Amino acid sequence: MNSKTFTLTSLLIAFLGMNMMAQLPQNWTESLYNEELTSIIELETTIVSDGDNSLKYTFTDDGVPYFVCDTFAVTAGATFNFDFDFYVPDDKSEITTRIFFYEEDGTYISRFTSSGVTDNPSWQTITQSDVVPTGATKAYVVIRMLTGSGWDGSATFYADNASYTEGASTTNMIVNGSFEAWDAPVIEDGSTVDNWVESLYTPELTSTIVHEQSIVSQGFTSLKYTFTDDGIPYFICDTFAVTADSTFHFDFDFYVPDDKSEMTTRIFFYEEDGTYITRFTSSGVTDDPSWQTITQSDVVPTGATKAYVVIRMLTGAGWDGSATFYADNARYTEGVSTTNRIVNGGFENWTAPTGMPIFEDYSFESLDPVVQGVIDADNYTVDATVPFGTDVTGLVATFTVSEGGKVYVGSTMQESGTTANDFTSAVTYTLYDADSTVSQDWTVTVSEETASDEKQILSFVFAALDPEVYGEIDEAAHTISAAVPTGTALTALVPTINISQFASVSPESAVAQDFTNPVTYTVTAQDGSTQDYVVTVTETDEVVLFQEFFEGVPRLIPEGFTLIENDNYTPNPGDERWADSAWVIANSSRPEWAGNNMAIALSYYTDMPAEGRTDDWLILPSVSIGANSVLSWKAMSLTSSGNYPDDYRVIIAPSSESSEPTVSYFENFGE
Repeated sequence: MNSKTFTLTSLLIAFLGMNMMAQLPQNWTESLYNEELTSIIELETTIVSDGDNSLKYTFTDDGVPYFVCDTFAVTAGATFNFDFDFYVPDDKSEITTRIFFYEEDGTYISRFTSSGVTDNPSWQTITQSDVVPTGATKAYVVIRMLTGSGWDGSATFYADNASYTEGASTTNMIVNGSFEAWDAPVIEDGSTVDNWVESLYTPELTSTIVHEQSIVSQGFTSLKYTFTDDGIPYFICDTFAVTADSTFHFDFDFYVPDDKSEMTTRIFFYEEDGTYITRFTSSGVTDDPSWQTITQSDVVPTGATKAYVVIRMLTGAGWDGSATFYADNARYTEGVSTTNRIVNGGFENWTAPTGMPIFEDYSFESLDPVVQGVIDADNYTVDATVPFGTDVTGLVATFTVSEGGKVYVGSTMQESGTTANDFTSAVTYTLYDADSTVSQDWTVTVSEETASDEKQILSFVFAALDPEVYGEIDEAAHTISAAVPTGTALTALVPTINISQFASVSPESAVAQDFTNPVTYTVTAQDGSTQDYVVTVTETDEVVLFQEFFEGVPRLIPEGFTLIENDNYTPNPGDERWADSAWVIANSSRPEWAGNNMAIALSYYTDMPAEGRTDDWLILPSVSIGANSVLSWKAMSLTSSGNYPDDYRVIIAPSSESSEPTVSYFENFGE
């Protein structure tokens, strides 16, 4: 089945372990009170409240540092609900949250501060509900770290599942609120994997154990293992706690690219004093072009309190003295719990070798948006792409290096966030270890984005009229037509014009024009190219009772609309933004809709039967109409191949103040 979406627009009345790694969660940034009191920010996969990952945060700054999410759009006057899960294992810290609200131009309006949570053996949830302040269009959430009664210079807490919703919507506006998405860690060559050890049958027959970030089953990193020992060597995880007589489930992913080896696993169970009880051995996996999963489920032996997992390496039919395999995503859970008891089962945490200094993070934080450099630790390079027109002759880099490292450009010592350099050509940094006995040159290259050639008028509105009048844009003809009520003075109408990013328009937006005759607007792209649009305004006796063009900023379902997801299907991977409501506001690259926002519904689901139908409703607010009223809308089906056209229904029902809009109401009373 090919990807399909259904669109609706221009409605008048419409239808329904840190260690050596610098790794940060995407869409979050740290703001320290004292930048010399650094923090350790780690991806946590064992202690989680929701999903697969959480944030583990250890701080030493006692001046109330912040951890800040990306800004998100809000709707003034809407009721909001916010909650955030925290696990604070001791009394060294107290955690609170704040929500800051701002106007579109960045003017601060107000903030909402939560009560605090401190030591507790379980996850705790901070909850806040209130009304978005008048004038607010954007907001962000911060975690505030306060010292607790047991503060001793550092404290650790865990955070997960930050959620901000408005009204009846279940859409979380905080991007990456559950800390599932992380920047790939920078792992230096020669690093050793944490929480696993090798046990060779013949120690003289050594192995090569390295990290792998291009061939992975889950997360960012897998284990690449090349062995020469033909006596069934073991690779063993750290011992973990188990519960006697519980049902356990174990799985482990392997990629074995040839027939030189065969992989099996064993789980060994022990009593508390170390007495061996029993073991469970899996079947084997050998050469296959894809990842394979070893799975075992059974009952933990009586008396067992601890266990460990081993990878057993056997020679295969094509053994020639060495073999290579890849391992990832080792998981051991018990009962209904989803907590993985194998520490570093995803092979994400590695410890760097001592000596060789590396860049762990590199960015230009003075630019808006912040530009993050791409670090290649294997080739000792950093590449950064800055916006078109950026003056690169005096850029200031913000960076972190491995512990104790010192950074120079030529003979000038570099201070993160302070020292400026000319990046007209590549800049060579020299990194030294703490003793200045080991050095490594790094090349930092800054490139400029290509100038944009986008030059569209995206919306054209006479916002001062009542009701507002939206111009209809014909992108193919580059014309805009607008019909205003009869009697409207055309000589001084003021349009609000939304254009492509980086472009300019002449005459400017919000400047009165005489529309007695057509007016030509010229849009100039960042690269200097231009496009003319001819705007024609006519008068009409028609009275618009209701209209919605979905052109609001930010792109949200308008207030008063009701969304009903009545099928509960699972969206195709990549289309998860439809998971809650099945309708979103977006735009399209299709020429028929260029320059327009629209309400879009999805009809491509992983679990919908072949002959199934979606059942997702978009219901308008009630509208009072009279005789000779006209219903009109624009809609079309978008499909990648054209083989799966969609259809839709428009249902009109009398409004009832005593009844909420529901599917059954429309089916019973609608036409």
